Amino acid sequence: MSILSFSKGPSVSIDHVLTDSGKDLVPVVFEMVDMLDKEFSEKVFRDHTSRTFEQVVREKSARSK
Repeated sequence: MSILSFSKGPSVSIDHVLTDSGKDLVPVVFEMVDMLDKEFSEKVFRDHTSRTFEQVVREKSARSK
């Protein structure tokens, strides 16, 4: 589903590249995340508020800066 490549040097770099079959699964994963968020937001989020996948990604990105 994905291909790993390693780069040697002062720091190690690991890259993931999705194969075609892995890319085919992306929409399925998004749908699963959306369904789980709607059905189980009280278990997933501390504030029990449902979020879209895009909102989760934005929040995680903002926290990591």
